[in-house]
Amino acid sequence: MPASSLELLRRTDKWYLGSGDGLIWAPPFPAWHDTPGFWDEAHLLQYPIAPLFSTTLLPLGEQGDLPVLRAKAISWTPEELTLTYDVGSGLTAVETRSAPGDRVLRARWEVRNRGRRPRTFDVILWTAVDGELVENNGVAVTETGLRLTRGVNDRKDQQLTLNLDYHLSGRAWTWAAYRSEPTGGSPNFALTPFYDRWSENGRLRNEAKLGGLNRRGLVFLGLARRLRVPPGKSVKFACAVQVNPVGIPVPRKSGLGWAGLERQVPDFTCSEKSFSRYWWYRWYGLRLNAVPPG
Repeated sequence: MPASSLELLRRTDKWYLGSGDGLIWAPPFPAWHDTPGFWDEAHLLQYPIAPLFSTTLLPLGEQGDLPVLRAKAISWTPEELTLTYDVGSGLTAVETRSAPGDRVLRARWEVRNRGRRPRTFDVILWTAVDGELVENNGVAVTETGLRLTRGVNDRKDQQLTLNLDYHLSGRAWTWAAYRSEPTGGSPNFALTPFYDRWSENGRLRNEAKLGGLNRRGLVFLGLARRLRVPPGKSVKFACAVQVNPVGIPVPRKSGLGWAGLERQVPDFTCSEKSFSRYWWYRWYGLRLNAVPPG
């Protein structure tokens, strides 16, 4: 197999991710694909799911000025989507998104300090879901993060209940979940109840407050941890969500990585590079839209 098959397909104007496990992130008209996380809709089979999550990087002492990050560079292959950000305070960040299988969407981060003194920042994985889709007991703490139980509907109004398991790497994370008034559909951390309750120690309050007179509005949930970057060094972390229909277990090792696909399909080389590109692009499309048996 040609080692350059991914390079043949590398683009700056695509964003689709999937591994043939029934979960794809391929929003047809994305508004937020160049912001951290997976805010635009994904699909599990025919069911749209939005938003999945956003990631906020909050340099210590700069809570007052918090614009939504937009990538200054994007690079896509069928295996991953790489975005580069200027965080401010001498920090730059690279986010690498992927769909590794097992109905998981993951974002791996590397944040580098280009300054001459240490920098501290908080990372917050968070989401905001239509409150009418979440029961008052719809958020639970797990060993690895938070579980959100919510409903989804397809175009024919067929309903499905999902468990969304959120994970922020490391063990020193804190969490919170709140039912709140609607604040629009943007991944703007300044419009969340976490921002209003933010403390100088960078910790969420380890509490869930989902009660109320009704379920209108939004349910916010978040995981947070604090990281320190020495000058000239970088730190790494990862954010992820696994999407599981309630009552339907995820097959082990479901989905197929690009290297696995290369091993299973016929080789093709041609002196005309465009033909080789089309060959791998066709296989990529089949992999993206594959549905596991069962």
